[in-house]
Amino acid sequence: MVNRLLLIIFIAFSFAQDLDELYFGTDDDLDLMTWNIEWFPKNGQVTVNYVSQIIDALEIDILAIQEVDNISFFNNLINSLDDYSGYLESTWFAGLAYIYNNQTVEINDIYEIYTSSAYWSPFPRSPMVMDLNFMGENYILINNHFKCCGDDYMDISDEGDEETRRYIASNLLKQYVDNNFSDKNVIILGDLNDQLIDNPNNNVFQMFLDDPENYLFTDYEIAQNNSTEWSYPSWPSHIDHLLITNELFDNNLYTEVIRIDDFMDGGFNEYDQNISDHRPVALKLSVESNFENCSDLLQSQCLQFEQCNWYEDLQSVDCSDFNEELICDENSGCDWRCLGTMWGGQCLGIGYGCDGGIYQIDNSYCFELTSQIGDINNDGIVNVIDIISVVNIILYNGYFISADINLDNQINILDVIQLMNLILN
Repeated sequence: MVNRLLLIIFIAFSFAQDLDELYFGTDDDLDLMTWNIEWFPKNGQVTVNYVSQIIDALEIDILAIQEVDNISFFNNLINSLDDYSGYLESTWFAGLAYIYNNQTVEINDIYEIYTSSAYWSPFPRSPMVMDLNFMGENYILINNHFKCCGDDYMDISDEGDEETRRYIASNLLKQYVDNNFSDKNVIILGDLNDQLIDNPNNNVFQMFLDDPENYLFTDYEIAQNNSTEWSYPSWPSHIDHLLITNELFDNNLYTEVIRIDDFMDGGFNEYDQNISDHRPVALKLSVESNFENCSDLLQSQCLQFEQCNWYEDLQSVDCSDFNEELICDENSGCDWRCLGTMWGGQCLGIGYGCDGGIYQIDNSYCFELTSQIGDINNDGIVNVIDIISVVNIILYNGYFISADINLDNQINILDVIQLMNLILN
């Protein structure tokens, strides 16, 4: 009996998974995820550590987050992640946020809509719009957290009815997209706090379901299938959704509720205690690059295309070099201020100066490769300016294929010597 028990324990440990084994994101797709992270951080720094490990493993491009309750812990989370940035408007009613990979995603703008008091009933948290570029293509994301609760019956005559409030919110979102993004790649996502499969009379998303030529819930099949795959196991129900517009219908789509609890020793109880009562829902969206110029691309995107290359141009700026207030203020890393002592509105001691120390300006860019070896700045001429560029690349430990004169996959003094010989001859 003891031997049988030991065998069972051995098998259980052999098949145990941990958070580092989570996976979802790939280099070739736009990977999105909505996650109600439940009054983050639910268990203080323990939650931050878990969530950081999960994001690292999943390699998602953009996470739309709901229920951030502490700005300091949110900043700690962002600081723990390599290559990720975060955006949080406020923690009002447990706020909305974005976490995104700054190496793959270029942000054009982030803003809230329906912010005035007239819309506080349908939108307890104002929808948060992200305008972004990925692989040269523009996308619009709208992060939401609808009003919770209700009795599964919609009383359209009662504007205070929970289902009615969600119905009105859905209508307003549809109107906004139809009027402002009629030809854009739009993804509406978030904790929408209601089910897709309710009967039409009580379905708060019916206006979208009645317009299949223009809108599609990518997680609709999940809502129809086994409850073990739903996003909110505690009820259980599937209430976290991803909705796309018809501009994205032709893309290959894959949607999954990510069962993080399967990768934790304590299962859902441990997940619920330390992270959230919601599972995240993720969308993988195939992307065929639609860029016209290499210059449209970020560094990580640039290096994926043979016809493009990345030129690293880092400029060091010393604020003490600027002796005029106007010039000083034009440089964001510098500050014109009293370097002595202020007394009665006057600066005593050494007087005013430009302070802020030394900082770097990143002027790096992606460009289309030319066939001419040694033409580092891509001006069609190989000359002494290209030698200076190679030296700068060596100093900053960069790599630039046109500067790799001897094609040994590294830039060093040998390339400088060969470039000089190329110019002289």
